[in-house]
Amino acid sequence: MRTPWLLVALAVPILVSTNIEYGVIGSGLGIGLPALEHYFPGFEFRKNVVAENPFPRQYPRDNFYPSSIAAVGFAGYERGDYRLAPRSPFRKAGSDGADPGVDPDRLPGARVASMPAPREPRGRH
Repeated sequence: MRTPWLLVALAVPILVSTNIEYGVIGSGLGIGLPALEHYFPGFEFRKNVVAENPFPRQYPRDNFYPSSIAAVGFAGYERGDYRLAPRSPFRKAGSDGADPGVDPDRLPGARVASMPAPREPRGRH
């Protein structure tokens, strides 16, 4: 029997994303708030840009739900430039007063710590 995972906190950094197929979903709970409230009690999910979300009423209100990725207003989406254009309606709309999403100027200096390889639990052979 599998034990479900329960995370006790979630803080979603300011992001720009598409809803993909399901967005945030919890098995047997549904899409959006029911899953967030169940799996992430005390979660913070605000000032995000979630494009193409067919269920915006099922998510926290303090977010942005443009109808298309084009409506986000990237500087050069087709060229891989995900900075927000000066006329983007989401400029400076993040919870920190900056643009939502990754700061591409700081990204090259970011490093990811390597994870140790998983080990077999003791006592099991």
